[in-house]
Amino acid sequence: MDVRHMPLDEVAQRCAEETDKFRHKHAADNQFCFELFRRALEEGDHEAFKYVFEIYKPQCARWVRNVRGFEAASELTPDLFVSQAFANLYKDLRGEKFQRFAALEAVLQYLRKCAVTAVLQHLRKAELAELTLDRSEELDANLAEELKTEVEYEELWERICWLLPDETDRLLADLRLRQNVMPAQIAQMYPEHWPDGRAVSVAMQRILRTLRRDRELRAMAGLSPKDEKLLDSL
Repeated sequence: MDVRHMPLDEVAQRCAEETDKFRHKHAADNQFCFELFRRALEEGDHEAFKYVFEIYKPQCARWVRNVRGFEAASELTPDLFVSQAFANLYKDLRGEKFQRFAALEAVLQYLRKCAVTAVLQHLRKAELAELTLDRSEELDANLAEELKTEVEYEELWERICWLLPDETDRLLADLRLRQNVMPAQIAQMYPEHWPDGRAVSVAMQRILRTLRRDRELRAMAGLSPKDEKLLDSL
């Protein structure tokens, strides 16, 4: 039976079952969870979104707790940031915007980014005195990157997605260009795509060559002719 024609309750149940398999390091079928996200975001089905929140709230809370600096504020609980992450996910990906995602992994990476951003923004505003100078600088750098991704470069990212029709290439571009995840870590996260850090670097160089050839992308990035010559030489 086509997953798009399955009743919502059944899709949600299968998603929960497959998610549990994944958490216990068993092979999982991602189509049910992806379909649940699709109904929740692309179709705006509020019941589907409730299921998404229920199933992925524990994982989102773990992402929140793992953000560097979160443990420095003992009064904080993950719940507020989890709710904010899901709210931003809905705002950013509802309707046609969801169509640029073709796999569950990419949607979950975006949800993770929403969770991390929510915590970083709070920590920035709170100006937690307990943080060391080095960690404060790291926090500022991470926050700047997140805000740049979410606010200033959305159109730029849409152009990059258009230039990279392959979903695996988009995933790698998102991990390296938007999230600044290191090649070795990417290989650990997605061994089915890249066996080691070198394979990640080789794939990323191929992607960058594709992006450098696009003059519209260069113009959107605000590159001067001098900058373009520099890129051509790389």
